[in-house]
Amino acid sequence: MTSDPMDIFTPEQLEAVLDGLTGPGWVVLRSVGSPELRAALRAELNALRESGGLKAAGVGQGGAHRRNEDIRGDSIAWLDATASPAQAQYLAGIDQLIAELNRQLFLGLKDAEAHFAWYTPEAFYKPHLDRFRSDDARTVSTVFYLNPDWPEDGGGELEIYDPEDPERLIARVPPEDGSLAVFLSDRIWHAVAPTRRDRLSIAGWLRRPRLH
Repeated sequence: MTSDPMDIFTPEQLEAVLDGLTGPGWVVLRSVGSPELRAALRAELNALRESGGLKAAGVGQGGAHRRNEDIRGDSIAWLDATASPAQAQYLAGIDQLIAELNRQLFLGLKDAEAHFAWYTPEAFYKPHLDRFRSDDARTVSTVFYLNPDWPEDGGGELEIYDPEDPERLIARVPPEDGSLAVFLSDRIWHAVAPTRRDRLSIAGWLRRPRLH
């Protein structure tokens, strides 16, 4: 496998994702994408916030979708490949990941969705799975972090729980710039610890056709 300069994943990173999903069900990569890409995405997220382009996130799906700050406190804007070169490059990288997972693991993934997420100080997201009860399309989840120089006491860690015992915390992932968490949407319970400063990320889901 060779790398294109526009790729956001190295062959070694793609291999690590395969090992993580077939092993514990999750993996965290470091230094994903170029510093220039991350800076461009971060600038776009900042601009969206300043222009009022972010909307309060909710929980649930369809008619059950609602805002509930007791569960989650972030604001979001969906990525669009036509919106900017940076968004196009990031989403093309996710398509590259889809192609590799389908080729190696036969997951039958068809597309992806992703949104910017901004957590203000004290915001959090309680433990949850990413797959809806009424929709099994979400198969693999991704969270890409855009926070340079994140301090040790900054909070905002991604908390990962044991899939065999969802009450047992097994990992805390700082939201450091260039880190990417990848995990199985229907198995890995996770949460966002209360953050002590503004926390920027891109959350995404690789989807297969709905089976029910």
